[in-house]
Amino acid sequence: MYGLSLEEKITVAFLRATILNPRLIFIDEPFYQLSNSKRKLILTTIKDKLHEWKGCPVVIFCSYIYEWLPYCDRLVIMKNKTILQEGEPKVLLKDPKHVFVAKYMNGEGFSF
Repeated sequence: MYGLSLEEKITVAFLRATILNPRLIFIDEPFYQLSNSKRKLILTTIKDKLHEWKGCPVVIFCSYIYEWLPYCDRLVIMKNKTILQEGEPKVLLKDPKHVFVAKYMNGEGFSF
C-alpha cells in the first residue's frame, strides 16, 4: 500500500474487510495518536463506508466520545471492567444512571 494517500489506505482496508464478509468488526481505540486532520479524514471515510457493513455490528472501543457519537446506534459505558449503563446515545445523554456516565457523555473530567 505504498504510495497511497491516507484516504486510499482506509478505503483499501474497508474493501478488504467487506470482501471477507465479517460478522462482527472491532475497532479498538482508533487513531488516538494521530493528528486531528488525519482523524477527521479517517472518520469521514469510515462514515462514508459504514453503509457497506449494514447488518454487521461494528464495535468501537474508544475514549473520544465526540468523535464517534454521531455514528453510534448504541453505547455501552464501562469503567473498571464493569458496565455502568447501555442504551441509545440520546437516552444516555438525557437520563444517565451513574455520575461517570453523565460526565463521560458530556466530555467532562477527561483528558484527551
